[in-house]
Amino acid sequence: MKILELRENVKNSNGITLVTLVISIIVLLILATVTIQTLTGNNGLLTKAETAVQSNKDSQELEKIKLAVSSAQLAGQGSITTDNLNGELRANFSDNSINVDEKSGGWFFKKNKEYTIFDDGKIQEGNLLLLPKEYQQVEYLESSGIQWINTKLDYNNCHFFDIKILMKSFRGTKDTHWGGIFINRFDWNANKSFGIQAYLKDNGEEFIVVKDGELLAEYQANKNVIYTLKYDNDGLYINNDKICNRGIGLQNLPGYFPLFGLIDRSVNASKILDGEAMIGQIYYAKFYNNNGVALKKFIPCYSTVTVTNADGVQVPANTKGMYDLVEGKFYTNQGTGEFIAGPDV
Repeated sequence: MKILELRENVKNSNGITLVTLVISIIVLLILATVTIQTLTGNNGLLTKAETAVQSNKDSQELEKIKLAVSSAQLAGQGSITTDNLNGELRANFSDNSINVDEKSGGWFFKKNKEYTIFDDGKIQEGNLLLLPKEYQQVEYLESSGIQWINTKLDYNNCHFFDIKILMKSFRGTKDTHWGGIFINRFDWNANKSFGIQAYLKDNGEEFIVVKDGELLAEYQANKNVIYTLKYDNDGLYINNDKICNRGIGLQNLPGYFPLFGLIDRSVNASKILDGEAMIGQIYYAKFYNNNGVALKKFIPCYSTVTVTNADGVQVPANTKGMYDLVEGKFYTNQGTGEFIAGPDV
């Protein structure tokens, strides 16, 4: 009898041990998972530690820049110079290879992060100054109807654009002249086209959207309305209103690609009309190829010193035009008279 009781106890003991072991393993796995998550998750201890270390490095970096700027101001008796700023940054970072990039209105400096240092000593993260120091950015460039810019863009490469414009009017002749404000891709004989042009109608000036000879949209010229026009893979948008889907680009087309300038359509869009252009303002104009790679990014500005324009000609200070951020070239008036520059940015 005792032997049977002993065997029963052993049997029960083995069963309890196995269940306990399984439960223990499960608990350990849960604890391990929780521990790993606690250490390595998005809010884990290791992640927080790494973030804290990086934040500390960023703070130290910014403090060194602030100290360098203050010292440069002191050395320049209130004014920062490029040489003084370089010297102080090199000393603070123990790096003699440091050279800030001088811009219009300040400097660009990159270490672990990008910084903009303004003329008045203020510091802000990011590259906020677009133009070289020889140029002053303005809000817009305005044509009185006789100034225009040849963008030197190749029709066959340029597919997309992003432009901000205010169209007041234009100088032209009804049913003969079109304003090639933005983009023109024409084959008149085959009646194939995609473009946005200024156009003179009986009821006044308009800009119209044309695709394959079909008028898709028309907008009355309005001195008080600024339009943003975007054409990309998704189609054409005017002030966020979708006008049409993406069209198929035409190839081997002759002609110019002007900003403000008018095209004489009677000669297959290959001639700019002298003394006739759109009257209005362009705030920026960006052009891209079929893969979305930027071809030109035009920023309105004026020169602050004598500079060389995109045609290789020296132009004096206060010359108005468009600076291309992609190629680093200054495009100036191809017509007569002078552009009007908007307020400084």
